[in-house]
Parts: sequence; structure tokens; C-alpha cells
Amino acid sequence: MKNAAWIPFSFRLLPLMLVAAVVGILAVSIDVWWITLSLSLVLAIPLFVVAIVRKKVMMGLIALVLLLATAVGVLSVETTVRRSSYYSGKAAVVGRIAEVRSSDGYVEGLVLDSLTIRGDKVSGKCSVTVDLDGYVDGDDDAPYVVGTPLKAGAWVRVWGKVSTVRLNYYKSYPMHQVLDSTFYRQDAEEIYIQSTTPVLYAYEKAQKAILKVLVDRMGWDAGGLSYAMLLGQTGKLTDDVVTGYRSAGIAHLLAVSGLHVGLLVGAVLLLLRLCRCPARWRWLPTLVVWLPYAWLCGWSPSVLRAGTMAMTLLVAKSLGRRYDPPSAWAGAALLLLLIKPLWLFDVSFLLSFAAYFGIIVLLPYFRRGFDRLAGLPKLSFLNKVPSFLREALVINLAVTLSVTPLSVYFFGGISWLTIPFNLVFVPLMSLVYTVLFWGTLSGLVWSGLSVVLYPVQWVVLLVNRTMMWVAGGGFLRFRFAVYGIPVYYLGLAFVSPYCRYPAKVKYPLGLGVTAGGILLGVLLGLS
Repeated sequence: MKNAAWIPFSFRLLPLMLVAAVVGILAVSIDVWWITLSLSLVLAIPLFVVAIVRKKVMMGLIALVLLLATAVGVLSVETTVRRSSYYSGKAAVVGRIAEVRSSDGYVEGLVLDSLTIRGDKVSGKCSVTVDLDGYVDGDDDAPYVVGTPLKAGAWVRVWGKVSTVRLNYYKSYPMHQVLDSTFYRQDAEEIYIQSTTPVLYAYEKAQKAILKVLVDRMGWDAGGLSYAMLLGQTGKLTDDVVTGYRSAGIAHLLAVSGLHVGLLVGAVLLLLRLCRCPARWRWLPTLVVWLPYAWLCGWSPSVLRAGTMAMTLLVAKSLGRRYDPPSAWAGAALLLLLIKPLWLFDVSFLLSFAAYFGIIVLLPYFRRGFDRLAGLPKLSFLNKVPSFLREALVINLAVTLSVTPLSVYFFGGISWLTIPFNLVFVPLMSLVYTVLFWGTLSGLVWSGLSVVLYPVQWVVLLVNRTMMWVAGGGFLRFRFAVYGIPVYYLGLAFVSPYCRYPAKVKYPLGLGVTAGGILLGVLLGLS
């Protein structure tokens, strides 16, 4: 491809579109969308002219991709931000309780969904602050009394000051609320219970049934942790346990990610092979299993990323096409950002895609480096390391280096226990997860079949106690400025096998840019 020698990276449309879409989304976040579109036009028009004059179809295609992707990024955010209606002042909000926030038996806050505000049906959720004294006045037959327990699923009518949550890219709390589709907030003055009979949605009933199987068979401690491992729901865990997982650097075990989806897809494919299902049709039963699982997990970004890439791989094989990891990675990111562009600011989305970016970019080098080390006479004992342990080590190194800047930025530090704990607990908990999944599924069919969960109960309890013991230990706290993050990943991109520069150019350049990103993040983090 001589005419494209000026392109520094292997030409792939999807990664190029992803970069342009991300630029468009970021442009909206700093209120310069019109500048971004103008720059896109300035870059695209000359490319179109050159493409027409010199008949370079590739240049025209690049220009079109850049322009369209940037426009899509800008318009998708603008459309999302305008989903909410503007309210200011006192109003009646009728909705179903999705979450109850309480302390010492007293309700402090509610999250309502299925909203009606001033008689208008609106999308999203409303966060209600409860600070009432004594009885609530009113003519309703069921006035709310402070301290009265409220259950998720009950319908209430709340009177008080309502305001629309305005998206603020520079403040984490409003951003978190909008990401969670909480578009409104209200200070309650009067609350009336319209129905005490909980109305649960289908996914909530399914989650409740799964939790019941786990708790009935394993007890609350082991069942709550198992529930978090299966569905990524950590609300049943104590703060010490969650802190322990984070301190040990294995919090990803509690967030359904590529590990969980990979194990699920692998188990399904194994069953399909045993049933002699034709290879070209295996993607369809896998999709049928994965979609309900993603639904139960609340369509989290990490589940969607892993599942989308797995489906891409299976469909590519069924069509006899080559699977291209960078294109699949970028395509999954583009699809998710098109559905929900503000996920670009979500920690789960960023960590999930950053982890796979490290596998794409760094894993080949770590594999090669391990083989070279094992070839040295003094390190020949490395050849005796089992292949699965070697692969686990190099994957952990690649993922850890890739997610470190984001982990430090979001969590204020990093754990030095990450690599050893991942080497020990990830294989162990992978086996546990497999047993949990099939044991829970069997228990939903008939409770007696959940007896297969007994063997892993003690393992889960042991891990639970270990995390409580680790809580707070091994965590190195320091700050990393956000400006160093894109520079760091740009350096990794230069080092990657997909960079077209000669080795004597790309390695010094990539390592220099990566080191510059680290230095920039650390120095600005100290200021």
C-alpha cells in the first residue's frame, strides 16, 4: 500500500472513526463543538479535493470517515443532554421506588423511576431527599410517617421542590447522576404512599430469585459475595469487603467483565461442540445466552464490551473472515458510545476498554520477552513454568500497565498487591464463578440441584475473610492528573505492533511519549 505510506499506523476505519467520535464528544464537554466541526471541515475539505484531483479514493474515504464520526460524536451528546425536561419549583412527583437510602431504620432518601412530574410522563429517575419531622399533613389516606420502612417497588407521590440535574463535566456528582439516568432531584415536603405492594420489574424479580438461591444454599456472607461475582451487584457487601478487593487490586472480580463473559462464552461453546453444533451457527445460541445475562447485569459497559467483541469473533469465524482485534475493539466502543455517549466519562467503560487496549498493544511484547528470558542459560528454569501460569502472568502485566493511569486517577492510588493477587485469585475465582453460574442456574430450575454450590461455599468465605483482612493494606496513595492520561496512551499506541514506523523510530518515540505522559500526570497531580 505505497500510496498510504504517510499514514503512521496501519489503516483501519473503525479505530479512526473512534478517535474522531471521541474528539466530538470531548468537544461538547468543553463547549467548543462548533470549533471541532469547523476543524473537521478544514481537515476534510482538502482531503476531498486531493482525492478528486488525484483520484485517491482512500483519502476521500478518510476525510468522510473523520467528518461523519466527529459529527456523530457531537450530535449524540447534544441529543442525550436534551433528553430531560426542565423543571424548577414545587411540584408533585409520582413514581415507583427503585432504591431506598436509609440509616438506623430511618429513610433518608429515595430514588424513583417510572416518573410523572406535574402530570407529565418523563424519562429517567428522580433522587428524593427525605428530611421530614413527625407526621406528614395531607388528605391522603396513607400519609408517610418518618421512620416508616419503605420497600423498593412501592408507588409514592412526593410533593416538594423539583429541579433538573444539569450536566456538569467538571463536577463528578452531577456527572454520576446523569450517567445513572438520574435527571431530576427533589426535596420532599410531603410523601404519600399510594401502594405498599411492591411492583418489581422482570429483571428485579430475576435478580431476587438468583439472590434467594445463593443465600438459601450458602448463607448471607457467601451468598452476597457470590451474587456480586455473578451480576456485579455490590450493594449486598460490606464496605470492608469492597475496600479489600480494591486494596488487593482485584476489584474487577466484583464487576462483570471480560473474564466473566469469557468464561460464560467458553462454557457455552464447549457445550455446543459436545452437541456437534455446526461452527457457523454457534454464535446464535451464544447470543441467546449472553443477552439475558447482560440484561440481568444492568447492561453494564464492561459486559457489553466483552460480549460485543465475543460476538464479533464468532460471527467473523462463521463467515470465514479474519478477526481483527483493533477493529473489533474500536467497533465495540463506537457502538456503545453511539448508544450512550456519556459512557466516555464512566469509569467502568474506560477501565474495560483500557484493559483490552493493553492486551492488544502490550501482550505480544510480554510474550516475546518471557520467551527470550527463558532462553537465557541462567533463567532456563522459566521453561518449566506451566503455560497457563505464564499466560496469566503476561496478561496481568499487560492489563496492569494499561489501566494504571486510570486506576490512579479515579481511585487515588494503586495496589502493589495487584499482580500477585491476580495470579492467585483470578484462576481460583474463575473456577468458582463457573460453578456458581451453573449451580445457580440449576437451582432456579429445582432448588435441590443447587447442592453443587456447597463445594465453593468455603472458598468464597475464605476469600471474603482474606479481603476483609487486606482492607486498606497494600494500597499506595498518590494523584495522577487527567492531562497525562491521553499522552500515556498515545505513547503505548506508538509502541504497538500496529505502528508503521521503523523499530528504531517507534520504540524511542513511544517510550518517550509514554514517559512524558507519566511525568506530566505525576507533576500536575502534585500541584
